[in-house]
Amino acid sequence: MSELIRVENLKKYFRTPGGMLHAVDDVSFSIDAGKTLGVRIRLRKVHPGPHRAGPPARHGGEGDV
Repeated sequence: MSELIRVENLKKYFRTPGGMLHAVDDVSFSIDAGKTLGVRIRLRKVHPGPHRAGPPARHGGEGDV
C-alpha cells in the first residue's frame, strides 16, 4: 500500500506553572492508505504557548492536517 501520511520527530511541549511538560517527545510514525491509527489521550485545560513548533503535517499532498 502507499504511504498516506508520515510524521517524524514530533514534539509537543507545554509551559506550566510547574515547569515544562513534555507531552510528546520525538515520536515518529506513518500510516498507509486504507489503515487506521487509534490514539488514546487524556486532555485537560492548558493555556497554549504563542508559537507552533515544527512544520505542519501533510495529508496526501492536500495541505495541512
